[in-house]
Amino acid sequence: MKKYLWFGLLLVVLVACRDGGSEEITAVTKEDFDFKVEQIYDKAIVQKAAEQSTAQELTASKNDLAKAKELAAAENLDECSEKLKNAILKYPTPEAYFELGKVNMKQGNFEKAAEALTLAADLGFEDKAEALYMKSAALSKVDTKAAMEVLKEAISLGFKDKQRIIYGEELIALRGTEEFLDIANDVNGGELASILFDLYINSFPKGTLPFQLKANELNEVSDEIKKTITYAFAVYVPEIKDLMYSDEIEEEYRYVARFETDNGFHLAVYGGNPVDAEMGPLYYFVAAYTKDGELTDKILLASREDLEEVYFGEIAENYEITVSQNKVVLEKNGTKIIESKVVTQSTYTINEEGKFIEN
Repeated sequence: MKKYLWFGLLLVVLVACRDGGSEEITAVTKEDFDFKVEQIYDKAIVQKAAEQSTAQELTASKNDLAKAKELAAAENLDECSEKLKNAILKYPTPEAYFELGKVNMKQGNFEKAAEALTLAADLGFEDKAEALYMKSAALSKVDTKAAMEVLKEAISLGFKDKQRIIYGEELIALRGTEEFLDIANDVNGGELASILFDLYINSFPKGTLPFQLKANELNEVSDEIKKTITYAFAVYVPEIKDLMYSDEIEEEYRYVARFETDNGFHLAVYGGNPVDAEMGPLYYFVAAYTKDGELTDKILLASREDLEEVYFGEIAENYEITVSQNKVVLEKNGTKIIESKVVTQSTYTINEEGKFIEN
């Protein structure tokens, strides 16, 4: 037993010290195998490693975990990730996997984040519902269908943080769909109407200023604007409301960006295009709403319905909006703009009533 205890503390491979003196461990010898860093997402091996780890290794693992949290707080994510892997190799605890999942998310490693959070839940993390909620957030970036199922599981286990479900940025890829509205309705005690606008406006990605819709990019479909606006939000989008009374649905509208002005109005930029079009939106509107969801005004921000004449716009840091009409020159046999010339230009400000006033 003493031999096993001694081997349990042996670090087989060490890499040279990094900045701050942290060491990257690539394997730890357990009783009858080497637990390697490339195995930390293999559930069967992780469970075996946990069974063969010692009390001393648990203490060392907890020390690494505490240091990792300090590194995370300082946004030193690379060293934090290595420190968490060190902790897991010494003793794979659910707490270390939970923290690793969060760090993986911040680094954009969403699939690995989901794997780490799965292990956190499977190893007995004290708040399994929280681990599954975070797993849902990670999966939402790569597999929205799977993410929705995990979110439902998290809620069934007791996750009821309405604030995060409705407003949290981590679920932006799921929010605004019919299925998500059903979940939000249940979380809010069957009172969907009271939070409908909050769900609508928080279904848009949070924009940054200055915000530009450039002519060269109008027809490109980015991952952020692939999600279409559900008909449940028709009261906030006049174009969708009009479509509800049409015999044929020929257009769809997409979430693009959201902002909140200094005088308390919400701005939503949404795009419209023919149904099933391969290109991105052909035109974009910016709409203003009160905090209660009343639509106060709307203007065309950008469009590219005519290949030789386009409108593109910018929202400045002071929320002044500029819309330019441009004559353009396209590349030969293509639609990419290689030259543009402003024909007319209009600027707008938002008054105290939420109206766009042309200057």
